[in-house]
Amino acid sequence: MAAELEVRNLTKRFGGLVAVNDVTASISRGEIVGLIGPNGAGKTTFVNLLTGTLKCSGGEIVYRDRRITELEPHQRCRLGLARTFQVPQPFIGLTVEENVMASALFGSGGARRSMPQARARAREVLEWVGLGAAAANPARTLTTAGLKRLELARCLASDPSLVFLDEPLSGLNQAEVKESLSLIRSIRDRGMTIIFIEHIMQAVMAISDRVIVLANGTKLAEGTPQEIVRNADVQKAYLGDVGGAVERYARLRKGREAAGGR
Repeated sequence: MAAELEVRNLTKRFGGLVAVNDVTASISRGEIVGLIGPNGAGKTTFVNLLTGTLKCSGGEIVYRDRRITELEPHQRCRLGLARTFQVPQPFIGLTVEENVMASALFGSGGARRSMPQARARAREVLEWVGLGAAAANPARTLTTAGLKRLELARCLASDPSLVFLDEPLSGLNQAEVKESLSLIRSIRDRGMTIIFIEHIMQAVMAISDRVIVLANGTKLAEGTPQEIVRNADVQKAYLGDVGGAVERYARLRKGREAAGGR
């Protein structure tokens, strides 16, 4: 399978602190890759490097055979990289629809769109994420779950091929988590590659094709969810006694795959 993203010896130093230490990884097109690790492991810093929010201290980033290490965030966005933030950052003074229109005008397809086309794209994406009925509402009126979906809608409206999700499930109740997981699967089913940070381990193991584990800024392990669950170093560093819950999700995943789902 073709590589969507290749990271080679990526490093980020803040003075004497090494937040990301010589990380190498390859992400294939169409994968859902979970990025996990203890608090302070370097996960968000790693995503900030990939999306250009932070500059690298060393290493390189290659997207679809193009070196993007020195590109600014907006340049990466226009190539097809997009992200959400752990804490949603909407334009509070705009409506839900206007927030998504801004992304539709800016991203990789933005140069081709008129205002009416951007509005149509915004409405399409809002229906997709379940916010169609809230399109005319001020963004500030949304609930936590609604703000998470708006953050995702703004990301998707930029027409990405590679999506970074930073804790998309945090603050959601069990029903909202289930709905969000279905939505994440639908993103992959439309041809996009996903890298996501999440602390809800059961969800990560249920939905990921592969999992990358960071600890102290270093890649501790990489593999399928089943391999990660059984990795003694990962259990010691992070997972702890979650084997039973993860196994239940593994059985659910196996049942879904047997029924023809992904």
